Amino acid sequence: MNHTTRAASALMAALLAIAALAGCSGTEREAVDTLTGETTTLKVKEITITLSDTRRVPCIILNPGSRYQAMSCDWAHADGSDLL
Repeated sequence: MNHTTRAASALMAALLAIAALAGCSGTEREAVDTLTGETTTLKVKEITITLSDTRRVPCIILNPGSRYQAMSCDWAHADGSDLL
């Protein structure tokens, strides 16, 4: 396993652990389906992940606690990402 694969595996494990610890709470937000135009309500939880190199990455978890949960992170606005 090369360094990049190992780092990616470690990051994924950390994200899964954080998501598991995040619990089921979240804020409900309205969203509009761009295909159908229908309005729906989604549970959204905002979190910040601190990486081992001290960068902080803002992320959201959609439908936390659900078997259909999903996570999205804004890597372009991670603290210090412009310094790397």
